Amino acid sequence: TGSDYSLKVLENGSWVDVPTIIEDYAWTSEAYLISKNDTVDFEVNWEWLYGKLPSGTYRIIKSVMDFRGSGDFDEASFCEEFEIR
Repeated sequence: TGSDYSLKVLENGSWVDVPTIIEDYAWTSEAYLISKNDTVDFEVNWEWLYGKLPSGTYRIIKSVMDFRGSGDFDEASFCEEFEIR
């Protein structure tokens, strides 16, 4: 996995993208390795991209690649809900 992620907010029963506060941004291209059957914690500071979030129910979405070799990989996105009060 890399440093990229996205946020969605629950509005009227639907998940919508949280708007970014800057237009031109880029993610760095590191690749963090996660060993099979292991867990990893990432600390995320989203204020640089999304600003201070108001109260609400949110999802953070992160993509992970199961890389076996050149051209041989699967990719999946995982999300976790959280609430800001």
